[in-house]
Amino acid sequence: MRVKKKEIELVPNITDILTSALGSGSTNFPRKQFLNYLTVSSDPAALDFLKCYRELKSDADRVPIEAICIYAKVNPVQLLGSIMLSAKEMKGKESALKAIVAHPDIVQSTINSAKLLGPNGASDRKVLHEAIGFLPTKNGAQFSINLFGGGVSSGKIEDDDDEASDAALDRAFPMITGSIEKWGNDRKNLLGDAKCIAKK
Repeated sequence: MRVKKKEIELVPNITDILTSALGSGSTNFPRKQFLNYLTVSSDPAALDFLKCYRELKSDADRVPIEAICIYAKVNPVQLLGSIMLSAKEMKGKESALKAIVAHPDIVQSTINSAKLLGPNGASDRKVLHEAIGFLPTKNGAQFSINLFGGGVSSGKIEDDDDEASDAALDRAFPMITGSIEKWGNDRKNLLGDAKCIAKK
């Protein structure tokens, strides 16, 4: 690969930006993390860069990123954009996975707190009662879900959005949503039986 030093000086320097953003305080270029983000990108700039990078084989680790961009005819700023989008997608999925894995512990903590006597457990008791439908919510069900890279939707759920929201919740927490539905049905049956007994 023949790229002159003067050519490198004329293109944007993204090495310093990547080192600062991905290096976790280290002054060494985070090549492994940089490549990890690029390999999940379908952007043509990322694909062209990776093709040239692999052609260099063992020499690739010694060649400046900007020089490889010039050789691959890729704008360094466009490559930086590819990394940003890949990082956003991967970190979004990582956050979703952490939320799903931690959720049972959070629910248990909420239950434990709700069992506290007096005002200390009042708010958590209210949350649980509303979650299973024992108490009505003031403004209807409220959600703010962004687990799988889609836009955030929050506030009161309109009729048109009910099925989509329910489907997203079922995918995220299938065991919990199934339990909520069962609890709600059991409550309705109990209330119906209580009314029959009262009439007699």
